[in-house]
Amino acid sequence: MRENKQIIISVETGKGKIDCAVICSFEIDSNDYIALMPLTGNAGKNQEIQLFRYTALDNSNYEGIKIYTIEDDTEFETALEAFDELMSENN
Repeated sequence: MRENKQIIISVETGKGKIDCAVICSFEIDSNDYIALMPLTGNAGKNQEIQLFRYTALDNSNYEGIKIYTIEDDTEFETALEAFDELMSENN
């Protein structure tokens, strides 16, 4: 797991760009996943961490990454379980 709590990235959504803090990134079966916390809108007010699959051109600082919504329920559950386990290990 790579923790990057000081990294902020902008994510393009159907509603425009939102700034997000990178909580962590991790790999499962050769796929990279990223956990993001939105910083815009209701920042700090019941914001939920969001999980995405991503590919990166530069792994060192998240520049040039492409973020994908995890549409498959099984893949999402697998990523969520891995994220929960990582968070439990770090607390």
